[in-house]
Amino acid sequence: MLHCSKVMKIVGMTTVLLSSCEQSNAGVTSWTNITSLPIVARDLRMVTLNGNPFAMGGTGDSTSVQMYDGVSVWTSKAAMSPGRIGHAALALDNDRALVCGGSAPSSVSNTCVIYTASTNVWTTAPAMAQARNIFNLIMSDSML
Repeated sequence: MLHCSKVMKIVGMTTVLLSSCEQSNAGVTSWTNITSLPIVARDLRMVTLNGNPFAMGGTGDSTSVQMYDGVSVWTSKAAMSPGRIGHAALALDNDRALVCGGSAPSSVSNTCVIYTASTNVWTTAPAMAQARNIFNLIMSDSML
């Protein structure tokens, strides 16, 4: 399990940007700090593809896609176009993620794209019937 955040906290009269990522084992018995994301991106979405965590989009760098190697390095991958904030992401299988909606770039979108990790390529997917922002995608057993 991996969690990354770019959050702000107030210390006295100063605003401090905290940049951190943590990971835990499957039992969630403890959390360990790992290498921070190399970008400032709040409201990003994360999926696991081919055993690696991917961070996609978010405020600050809405086109960024970063892959964590599981040890200490985040690597930039093919940029998402258009950039997205408030979007949703879902791993379709071990190699592909569906990313839909959000603000792209300044209005709420109904567009969807599929990222394939093994080829580092984005392809267009059918659009949602309605534009959506700040929502979730889930896959039920009947969709498998």
